[in-house]
Amino acid sequence: MFSNGGYTKAATGTGYKKISFNGMPEQFISKIWYHLLINNWVLNVILAGILLFLIIKRGKKNFLTAEMSVVFCGFSVYSVFHKVYPQWVFDSNEMLNNGINTILAILFFVNVLLCIWNVVDKNERISMCISCYI
Repeated sequence: MFSNGGYTKAATGTGYKKISFNGMPEQFISKIWYHLLINNWVLNVILAGILLFLIIKRGKKNFLTAEMSVVFCGFSVYSVFHKVYPQWVFDSNEMLNNGINTILAILFFVNVLLCIWNVVDKNERISMCISCYI
């Protein structure tokens, strides 16, 4: 699909259309994180519940499992709270508020991968992490 010459011209800026990558971080911070994680609050709660069950079933008690449990519970509560009361913000500065929400979403995503990495057998770790987010 992308072998078409029109895409090459758009990427290099020589065609009648241009592709700009300058605003991608701002787009992620302001819009994508919301639709990716906060808007899927039911999925967050279910995923956090399953992962907490796996952490408890594994039975290891260390700092990593405690940190993952706090992040999963906290993000689940926050996503439900955000659905119930969407007007609440961390700060009145919109960019700072979006940045904090983005950091929380990335922290949740990283902890999901860490939990999978921690719970799954060594032979299946990489394939499980890849298949989880494809």
